[in-house]
Amino acid sequence: MRGWRPSKRRASPLQPSLPGLSGVTDSPDKNLVRRLATPGEHALHRAHMRLGFTLLIFCIAYLIIAIRLVDLTLLNEAPEVQTVQSDPGEISIVSRADLTDRNGTVLATSLPTFSLCADAKKILNADDAVEKLMDALPDLNRERLAEDLHGNKHCAPIKRHLTPRQYYAVNKLGIAGLEFHPDEGRTYPAGNIMAHVLGYTDIDNNGIAGLEKGLNSKLAQD
Repeated sequence: MRGWRPSKRRASPLQPSLPGLSGVTDSPDKNLVRRLATPGEHALHRAHMRLGFTLLIFCIAYLIIAIRLVDLTLLNEAPEVQTVQSDPGEISIVSRADLTDRNGTVLATSLPTFSLCADAKKILNADDAVEKLMDALPDLNRERLAEDLHGNKHCAPIKRHLTPRQYYAVNKLGIAGLEFHPDEGRTYPAGNIMAHVLGYTDIDNNGIAGLEKGLNSKLAQD
């Protein structure tokens, strides 16, 4: 039967068309059917949808945070700062009155200083702390310092009446466990010229000679 050609079969109206298997589809969107024809493309489409949804959630969250920040910084008034007051009995220092001559020249006065102590239990490396402190305060007793830092004292005294330079040097070391406490030291602007009259005080600012001792009660109360 020369010249015979198979006739094209028409899809039966009762036979459903399957995406990817037949070129005929019941869906009006032929591009969508073609795009989802394979399982890989279908999974990629779902991944894109999930990514877009996640991005939308993040955008909404950032928008809420931005609105809240604007509300806190620009719209609301800053709360009043409450002053924290410590117990005066813990940190206050009783100032010792000045000694002056009849012209008002100051002969003896008290200046605020700091005293250094160490909480041995908070010091991580006592040997390293000893070396650093000896570099900053070379007048310390090494044996006593090592004994204090290796001990169990909560506040072992290291040095009284630090100068501003010494305070800065020790503070720059950054050693955990070192503590500074406010203190007060007595100084004499004229040096030793009036020492035989003025006398002097001990490390706790108690008069032990001269006018410092004779007027100790009055100077301590003023």
